[in-house]
Amino acid sequence: MITMNSDTLRKFRAVYNLNQTELAQLVGVSFQLIVSIETGRRPVTHRMQALMVHNLGLTSDKLAWLDEEYARITKLKESLRK
Repeated sequence: MITMNSDTLRKFRAVYNLNQTELAQLVGVSFQLIVSIETGRRPVTHRMQALMVHNLGLTSDKLAWLDEEYARITKLKESLRK
């Protein structure tokens, strides 16, 4: 089973350049739920994980790629600030 948390949502949004509303629409949940998860007020439930797997095509491999891509983007942004 794939494990997701608030960082997963933030990384997905950063890599795909989405705002919270756009991610909510893609997943099929409310904007408020995305905000609540990202701020730590609500956990990523099994239902939310299932929606993300189904609607976004997330797999273990894609999550691993997402982590790598997020790290690459973050490093690039940091180098541009210097």
